[in-house]
Amino acid sequence: MLINHNFRFISLMAAILMMSSVNSSLAQHKTGIQGNTYTNTDFNFRISLPVSLSHWRLQDNIPKLLFMMSTDDKTLANRGIIANLSVEAEKLSSRKVTLNNYLDISLLALQVGIRNLNNLIIDLVELGGRPAYRLIYTGSASDGTQVKFFQVIAVDEGKGYMLTGTSIPVTTPVSDFVSIQNTFLFLDAITAVKPLRLLANTWASLKK
Repeated sequence: MLINHNFRFISLMAAILMMSSVNSSLAQHKTGIQGNTYTNTDFNFRISLPVSLSHWRLQDNIPKLLFMMSTDDKTLANRGIIANLSVEAEKLSSRKVTLNNYLDISLLALQVGIRNLNNLIIDLVELGGRPAYRLIYTGSASDGTQVKFFQVIAVDEGKGYMLTGTSIPVTTPVSDFVSIQNTFLFLDAITAVKPLRLLANTWASLKK
């Protein structure tokens, strides 16, 4: 009987410690740039620069954008490549807006906003474990320069997410963009354990 009581006590303490750990993890998330990672608690995500992209840098305080990543001046000088990737997020007008709805809206915006839109490829991918669409296409800058575009769009919990990368020349591979895309994480996926539910379930099982 004493052994059973001790087991219950140890199990309950383990659940409490796990709840404390999860709450601590949640508290550590702050909006802004830390090292090579950008976190946004309002829109429930974080994204990082992979170690392999040491020639990229993070920039914040960009008008209308949450933040931007871009290649450095040395890369432009040595390789003739200039690229950047920005992240935009918005609260949608309705939680009923689906990923396909968001794709239709995005395609309409491309037709209106991109000069000489061409070579459009659309693939179903994932962003932070959620379904997403990836769009790769080319267009013209105001001076006629050809630009390659890389976009990933996703919808989650009534919010829309859009990663947009641009690169010159258009022959630049999209591998850098894909490696950045793969770092995207939704914060609630990082802390998926529901601490109060865990504690309640543990207590209920111990009373049996």
